[in-house]
Amino acid sequence: GAEGDTALAGLWRLPTRGQARAALAPANPLDQPLSPGLTLVGYDLRPAATATTTVSTQTLDLYLQRGDPAPDPHLQVRLQAGGRDEVVAERMIDLSLWSPGEVICQRLSISTPPGAPPGPYTLSIQSGGQLTPIQEINR
Repeated sequence: GAEGDTALAGLWRLPTRGQARAALAPANPLDQPLSPGLTLVGYDLRPAATATTTVSTQTLDLYLQRGDPAPDPHLQVRLQAGGRDEVVAERMIDLSLWSPGEVICQRLSISTPPGAPPGPYTLSIQSGGQLTPIQEINR
């Protein structure tokens, strides 16, 4: 995370205002409710340095805003294509550590499963039983 942030295994708290907050704004801003008490306020998706020709690996930063009451802390990132539905990243986030209204960033590494056919995949996030499509990516 950024200098001075609170890091917990790829999770950090973002400043609430000012230039530091603006510098950490997501490349893809959103206002997408994921589940009661949890909103996706944006994301960044970029190729990871470890990508190979057989496995496509990307770094995904999710910018999440906690609501009230505290949401379900279980997040799944899924890739879906042609009848396939693969969980490519899974995290438990103790959102009780953060105050309502606070924005946190969760960094995840996502990879297409070995042997997955090339083509478009839908990147989705599941939280609180809801599946929310975020972006199409190509492998």
